[in-house]
Amino acid sequence: MDQRRDKWLKLVFRVRGLPNTIKNHEGVSELLGERLGDIRPDSIHVFSLATTLTAWEPSKVATVMFASPPGLLQETSVHEWPVPSRNLDERLILDTHFMGMTPLNDIDAAHHVADCIAISGLASHPFGSWQPKEANKTFMWVRDGLPRHLRGTRAILYGYDTKLNDSQSFQRISDLAQALVISLQTYGWNDPFAKNIAFLAHSLGGLVLKAAITQLAQSQDESLNHLLGIIKGAVFFGVPSYGMEQAHFRTVVRENPNEALVDDIGRNSNYLRRLNESFKSLSHPLKCFWAFETLESPTLVQFPDGKIDRNGPPNILVSRASATCGFVDTNPSVTVPIHATHSDMVKFRPDSEYYHTVVSKLINILSLLPTSDRRADDSSRSQDQLASYSTSSSSAESLTRAFQNPSRRSLRAELESFKRTTALAEADIVEIESTTLVAVKQFLCNLHEKQEQNGNMTYLRRLDAFLMSMEEYCSFVEAIEIFDNPLEAAAYLWGPMRYILNTSSKSSEALNYVLDAYQDIGEQIPPLHGLEDTIGSSPHMREVLLLMFKDILAFQGQTIQHFRQRTDLTQFQAIQSIRNDVNNVFERERKTNEDLHRLVVKQWLSATDCEAQQNRHRNTRSICPNAGSWLLEHPRFQQWFSPDYCTAPLLWLNGIPGAGKTILASVVVDAVREISDVTLAFFYCKHSDPTRNSFITVARSILAQTLDQDPRLLSYFHEMASTTDSAVLSSVAIAKRMLETSFNSCGKIYVIIDGLDECERGERKNISTWLQGIIQELPTEEMNSLRCLIISQDDATTRKDLKDFSAIKMTTENHEDLRRFTAEWQKRIERRFGDLRPENRRLANTIFARAQGMFVFAELLAKFLENLPSREDLFRELDPAKFPVKLDHVYERIIDRVFELRDDAPVLVDRIRQVLGWIVCAQRPLQWREIQGAICIDIDQQCVNYDRSLVDSPKALFASLVELEDDGTVDLVHGSARE
Repeated sequence: MDQRRDKWLKLVFRVRGLPNTIKNHEGVSELLGERLGDIRPDSIHVFSLATTLTAWEPSKVATVMFASPPGLLQETSVHEWPVPSRNLDERLILDTHFMGMTPLNDIDAAHHVADCIAISGLASHPFGSWQPKEANKTFMWVRDGLPRHLRGTRAILYGYDTKLNDSQSFQRISDLAQALVISLQTYGWNDPFAKNIAFLAHSLGGLVLKAAITQLAQSQDESLNHLLGIIKGAVFFGVPSYGMEQAHFRTVVRENPNEALVDDIGRNSNYLRRLNESFKSLSHPLKCFWAFETLESPTLVQFPDGKIDRNGPPNILVSRASATCGFVDTNPSVTVPIHATHSDMVKFRPDSEYYHTVVSKLINILSLLPTSDRRADDSSRSQDQLASYSTSSSSAESLTRAFQNPSRRSLRAELESFKRTTALAEADIVEIESTTLVAVKQFLCNLHEKQEQNGNMTYLRRLDAFLMSMEEYCSFVEAIEIFDNPLEAAAYLWGPMRYILNTSSKSSEALNYVLDAYQDIGEQIPPLHGLEDTIGSSPHMREVLLLMFKDILAFQGQTIQHFRQRTDLTQFQAIQSIRNDVNNVFERERKTNEDLHRLVVKQWLSATDCEAQQNRHRNTRSICPNAGSWLLEHPRFQQWFSPDYCTAPLLWLNGIPGAGKTILASVVVDAVREISDVTLAFFYCKHSDPTRNSFITVARSILAQTLDQDPRLLSYFHEMASTTDSAVLSSVAIAKRMLETSFNSCGKIYVIIDGLDECERGERKNISTWLQGIIQELPTEEMNSLRCLIISQDDATTRKDLKDFSAIKMTTENHEDLRRFTAEWQKRIERRFGDLRPENRRLANTIFARAQGMFVFAELLAKFLENLPSREDLFRELDPAKFPVKLDHVYERIIDRVFELRDDAPVLVDRIRQVLGWIVCAQRPLQWREIQGAICIDIDQQCVNYDRSLVDSPKALFASLVELEDDGTVDLVHGSARE
C-alpha cells in the first residue's frame, strides 16, 4: 500500500473539463477538493492552468500533484479517472496519459505571438519525458520555464501513443505524422490568424514532425499550405535521421504489430532515407537546430518471464551524425552537444545550461525579444494607454452617479444613434445583432479563399491587432459587468465590422483603407489582462471602457454611412480622415492622462525630495567657490567619472565625521549633470529619518529620478503601481526588479549615495551587496553603463561591506577648501562687527586649526560667533581660554548661549529643553507644526490651548543647533549633535 501511495505522490496529473469561471490555481484546488470529497484543497498542488484549444467547447486544463492521494486512485492499471459529479455537463477528468494537446499556460490575446509545441519520443511519456529524473517532481521546464522566458509564447504538449511492450498498434511514422497534422488542423493552426509555431521534438517525435512537415509541403490544400507557413522551425533532440540502434527494442516488440515502426527507425532504413531527401528538398524556410547526446544510454533487456529491464548494457543509441543530419561536420553552428544519455538529454533542471541554450534557439526561431530585456519600450501597451480614452472633464461625482446604475441606458442610446446614423435596413440590423467573433473569422476565411481563387490577395492579417484586442475587451467587460447585455454589445462590435469588410471587399482600394483603419485602432487599444480588480472598482476606468466602445461604434457607424452614401467605392479617403480624427482624440487625451499616471506613480513611490537637499548643500558651499575641485581632479575619481571609459565602476569616498563629505557629494552631483546623455540618481541618507535610511527609501528615490529623466518608463511604472496591492512601494523584490529595468532603459547611469553609514547594518549591507551584484552581472562590453559612488565614514563594518570598491580616503585633501571656507566666514563676521583688533585678525586661522579637518566644526562655530549680539560678546568668546577645542565644546557653547539669553524666562527654558528632547528622541524628524501641536496640548485640562504655541521660529529658539527644512521638518544640524 505504501508503494502505491508513493507512486501517486510522485505523479503529475492532468485535470480536464475545468469550467472557464476558474481564474486561478486556488480555484482549481478548491473545486477539485470539493469534487473528490476526501482530500483538502491545500493537499492539491496546482502547477499550471490554461484554456483548452477547443474553441467550440472552451474549458480549462490544469496540471496538479497530490500531497495525499484521493480515494479515486485505487485502480493502478488505468490512466484516466472521471471525477464524480451530479451534473454530467461539469464532469472533471483526471489522467496521467496526457494524450493529445495540453496547453500549459495562457497568453492574453493582445500579447500572444507564438506557440511552442513539445513532442516526446519513442516509448516515452508526453509530460514525464521532459521532467528531471529525481525525487522532486515539481519542476518541468517546458511548463515552468518557457512561459517565463519566451515573450508572448504559449507552451503546449503533444501526446501520442508510442508504447512498445504489449502494444497492439501497427501505426507507422507516416500515420503518426498524419495524426499530428490533423490535430494541428483541429485546433485552428490552419486558420489565417493562427500564431507562428516552434517545435521541440525528441527522438521519434522529431521523425514524426519531419514527416508531418513533408506531408504539408506536398499537400494541395491551401489551408495546409498556410499551416506550413506558420511553422518557423524546431529544436530536434537526438532525432535518428539516419537511424538508431534498435536491437534492444526488437527484443521487446518481436512479433508484435508495432515491429514495423521499429524497423522504420533502424539504421539503413529506406523510409528514413526517403524522408531525409524529402525534408532537405523543402522550399519552405525553416530554422532548425540539432542536439545530440554524448553519453551512452542503458538499453532494454527482456527476461524470460517477459519483464523489461531498462538497465541493460550501455550503448550509443543515436550517433552525432544521425542526430544532426550530418550538420555536425558541415555546419556545426546549428548543432548542440548535450552531455547526457538519449533519454536524459531533454530532462533539464532549473539551473541547466542546456535549458538556456534551448531558450536562445527558440528565441532565434521565433524572432522574439528575450524577457530579460525589460526596457520601457516593451511596456508601452499598458494601463496608461487605457486611461488615454478618458476625458479630463469627467468629475468623480458624475461618474459615481453614472455607475450607481448599469450603463444599459447609455448603451441603448448609443445603439439607437448607430441605427439612425447608418440608416440600415431591418434585415441588416438583425444580421448585425446575430454576429459573433466566430462568424467574423469564418467570413475572413471565406474571403481569403475567394481572393486566392481570383488571384487578388490582400494582407488580411492587418486585422489581427483589432480582433485580438476586441476579443479580450469583450471578455473583460463581461467579467466586470460593464454592460447589462454583453452579448448585444459584442454583436455591435463584430456585426458592423463584418458589414464593412463585406461591402469594402468589392474594391481592393476601399478594402485596404478599411484594413489600415482597423489596424491603427487595434494598435491603439491597450491590453486589459490582469486589470480586473483595478478597473472593476474604479468608476473612472469603467467609464473609460464605455468610451472605448462608443468610439469604435461611432467609427464603424460613420464608415457604414460613408459606404451607403458613395456610389464609387474607390473614393474612400474619407475613411482615412475618420481614422485621423480618432487618432487626434487619442493624442489630445494622452498628455492629460500621462500627467494623471505620473501623479499615481509619484504617490506610489513617495520618494524623498533629494533635489531640495541638493539645493541646500549647494547653497552651503556657495560661500567657498570651487569647493571639492581636489576630488574632481583625483586620479581614482577620474577613473570612475570619465563618461567615455570607466575602469572602476564602484568607488567609495570616506572620511571622518563632519569633514564635508555631503558637500562633496553635492559637488559630484552637479559635475555629473554637466555630462550629456547620462542619467543621474543620487540620495542623501540620514540616520534619524525613516524616509532616508533604508534600501526601499533609497530605491524609491532612484526610481523617481530615473523616471523624471526617462519618460518611457512611465507606462511600466504605472503598470507596477496599478498591479501591486500596497499604496506605497514597499516590496524590496519589486523595487530591485524595477531598478534593473530602469538601469537597462537609461543606458548610462551614475548612482551617488551619501551617508551609507547612516543606515542600519542590515539595510547598509542590502544596498551595497545589491549594487555590487548589479555591477558584477554586467557583460564586459556594458561595464561602462553603470557607476556607483558611495560616501560614508570609514568604519570596520562599512570597510567590510565595500571591500571590492575602489577607495578614496580623505585626510588632508580638504584642507585647502577648509582654509577658504574659514576665510570667507571671517569676512562675514567682520561685515557684521567691523574690523577686528589686530591681535584677533587671525580668526580664520584659529578656526581652521581647531577644526582639524571638520567643516561642521568650522561652520557651527562661525555661525555661533556671527549670531552674537555685540562686539563685546564676540571678543569675550574669542578669549583663548573659552575658545572651543572640540566639536562637543561648540555644541556646549551654542546650548549655553541659548539658555543664557532666557535666564529671565524659566518657563521658556523648560519648553526649549522639552522640544530638544523630542527632536533628539523622535523616531523620525518632526514637523514644526507637529511640535507646536504637541505644545498646545494641555494634559491637565484635557484640551488643546493654542495660546501655548511658541511665537519664535526654530532659528530664534535654538540658534544654529537645528535646521528648518523646506518641508517644515525640524532636525539637528548634524548627526554628531545627537551624540
